[in-house]
Amino acid sequence: GDSLRIPSAASFAPTPLSIYQTYLSHCSEKVAPNCRDELHSSIIYGNQIVSETCCSNLVNGVGTQCFQEMAKFIVTIPNLNQKKEEIFQRSIKVWKDCAAQKL
Repeated sequence: GDSLRIPSAASFAPTPLSIYQTYLSHCSEKVAPNCRDELHSSIIYGNQIVSETCCSNLVNGVGTQCFQEMAKFIVTIPNLNQKKEEIFQRSIKVWKDCAAQKL
């Protein structure tokens, strides 16, 4: 149920963008469904601690590259753009905290 989808934009998007979108969607598919809300809340709002299970999914399943690209993408969403710095800081903290657990 993603209401942010704008079909018209995708139809005339240049190829590099669609390659990037495919990559991002591939990355987001690596996030376990039960971890999506948890990661979303902890990165965007900073009001949740990521569980050990989701940390493991993040570090071993999603990986650094995908995680960084997803964080970069999140801050391009208009209503989140003004929170860019804090979202980046939180995403770095989430990654470091998860990676430190040596799962």
